[in-house]
Amino acid sequence: MQMHILGKLLIPSAVILLLSCSESKDIRYLDKGRESLSGATVAPAPVATEQEAVKARLTSPSTDPRLKAKNFGWIGLSVQGKPIRTFFWGHGQTCVYILGAIHGNESSTMQLVERIWKLLQQNKYQKFEKAITFIVVPCLNPDGVELHRRTNANGVDLNRNFPTSDFSGIRECYNLYGGRGQGLQPETMALLDLGTVYPPALVYSIHQPLNLINFDGPAQTVALEISRLNGMRIKDDIGYNTPGSLGTYFGKMRNVPVITLELPHTRQDTAWEDLLNCNANAIITSALTWQARRRKHLSPK
Repeated sequence: MQMHILGKLLIPSAVILLLSCSESKDIRYLDKGRESLSGATVAPAPVATEQEAVKARLTSPSTDPRLKAKNFGWIGLSVQGKPIRTFFWGHGQTCVYILGAIHGNESSTMQLVERIWKLLQQNKYQKFEKAITFIVVPCLNPDGVELHRRTNANGVDLNRNFPTSDFSGIRECYNLYGGRGQGLQPETMALLDLGTVYPPALVYSIHQPLNLINFDGPAQTVALEISRLNGMRIKDDIGYNTPGSLGTYFGKMRNVPVITLELPHTRQDTAWEDLLNCNANAIITSALTWQARRRKHLSPK
């Protein structure tokens, strides 16, 4: 897979435009560029210098980002122009996504995702680099984290904005609003674009604070393995409707195993550190176990 493909993903030829925080200004991705639904021109995001620096680092056609254990860039910009950082580990054909902070008021999920990235640097995992690629996104909703709220800067719940058959743009509850159009938020589009270049084979989405494991698609065996390792209970039904969710899009519509791991409430003590380490190891181990079983199943008899 050539590196210039990722360069096109990270730095599209269309100009990336910054939207205001007004929840009424959802966006549509057009061939001409990103424009507001009203058709008004919107000021460009003030990150041109960083864009050029990342472009220079990542668009060499001679290298794929997965060829190095430590390689990072960003897959897009938030509504307010913040880069969505992304890390690649390994260079196998099987891509495993680990996503944090899709809800801005669940910022502690970033701690777990970053802990996973740190653990992957240990030498004991080097032997798996050719079998799998971990694509790690610590924070899919940087504006929400900065604003200390569930939604992005447009007032849209990103986990209700995916292009699913059950998508609803009805504002039944402010914090659960899916937006005026499915898949039209820049953060959602960044993840969907990433999935086009590197299709996920397994997805972990980290949330808070229900303290459980939920899953969509063919992910039951992965959920059982995580539960065995971290002791969390499994709930295949979260108990309420989630129209336009990531789990519905990848798990039910694209038949990709999706694990939603809900951390408990944050604590600032050694028990919290132990919990982060336990869950980080559980996610890495369950992914590697799943991949080993998958390769055995797919190998010629």
